[in-house]
Amino acid sequence: MVSRDPLDPDNFGKQNVGIYRMEVKGKRKLGLQPVPMHDIALHLHKAEERGEDLPIAITLGNDPIITLMGATPLKYDQSEYEMAGALRESPYPIATAPLTGFDVPWGSEVILEGVIESRKREIEGPFGEFTGHYSGGRKHDRGAHR
Repeated sequence: MVSRDPLDPDNFGKQNVGIYRMEVKGKRKLGLQPVPMHDIALHLHKAEERGEDLPIAITLGNDPIITLMGATPLKYDQSEYEMAGALRESPYPIATAPLTGFDVPWGSEVILEGVIESRKREIEGPFGEFTGHYSGGRKHDRGAHR
């Protein structure tokens, strides 16, 4: 998934290419888990502070190098495309997404463009996780401590 910093959209380094869990919720609706410590959560927070939706481009069928970089924790202003280029020893090829104009991995088989709607949250899951356990919707009515 590709997103841009809403306050600095032309900064190539602050563009994010990441891998995020998604859930099909309807014909034209996906659920997404923007983990708080990931760049997309920061992009979403900045968009929500401005009262805006966050444009995104979901890319499927990508080059394994960009998939690896999307899963690699980098500094906020480090480009996944530049790191992928370093691994290839040549600039990573990118294309322009038709709706958002985002830089997307060249050769992606499918590009889905849309927005993360500002301040809309829903229960997700349950999901089978890598630990062999399920995660999903939880409701906690009260917390206690000593």
